[in-house]
Amino acid sequence: MGKPALPEFTPSEVAWRQAAASAAKVWRRLGLPGARILALAPTRDEMKLFGIKASYATAAIERLVCAKSRITLEVGPPAGHLSDAGEDLESDPGLSAD
Repeated sequence: MGKPALPEFTPSEVAWRQAAASAAKVWRRLGLPGARILALAPTRDEMKLFGIKASYATAAIERLVCAKSRITLEVGPPAGHLSDAGEDLESDPGLSAD
């Protein structure tokens, strides 16, 4: 069900792809044709950014607005709940009064 699992790469494959991605991104910025797929791979710096551990404390804002979100960061909104622009497609803002 759903899409196939993402492939796993060895550390040497990851290093090669990161180097190729950096070169491809420069190539594309220069307006040269080709290397589109290679430019989509994350570079070493982008991988560092993706590896950052983030924490989102919601308790303070919930106390401030006296409401608790029914949409959690772990689960996210139900399909069709938000538009591509992030606008709520329903009149329900996703909050419930405590």
